[in-house]
Amino acid sequence: QWLGHQTVEWSEHYYRGLFRRTGLLVAGANNVASLFEKAAEHISPTIYGEIIPTLGKGLEAASEGYDGIILLGPFNCLQYRISEAILKPCSIKQGMPILTYESDGYAVSPSVLRQVEVHVQQVLEHAARHCMVP
Repeated sequence: QWLGHQTVEWSEHYYRGLFRRTGLLVAGANNVASLFEKAAEHISPTIYGEIIPTLGKGLEAASEGYDGIILLGPFNCLQYRISEAILKPCSIKQGMPILTYESDGYAVSPSVLRQVEVHVQQVLEHAARHCMVP
């Protein structure tokens, strides 16, 4: 668990530095301990890999002010599938739009692009409802 935590922190620091230089960094740093804690409510924290930060961030998305989630994963990846199986019902329960996409490395089909357009519209509607609520 400690090694996983250290790996995630190093990786985040490295990639945030790269994105900061491009101007594409739009969010603050993650509280990795909080991500692990949140994910541990749904899956064993002894599992190593990207599933813990993926779940933790997805579960914290609404409380951090996000209006939707896009979950991308490689074809036939068990950790992606488990994340999807946990995040989808949680997101639906919260009313948070979620789009999942399993990539096989080929070009994105027009039907998937249409799903992205629909998801963007759902996110905008969620944001509009969120702004109305005091």
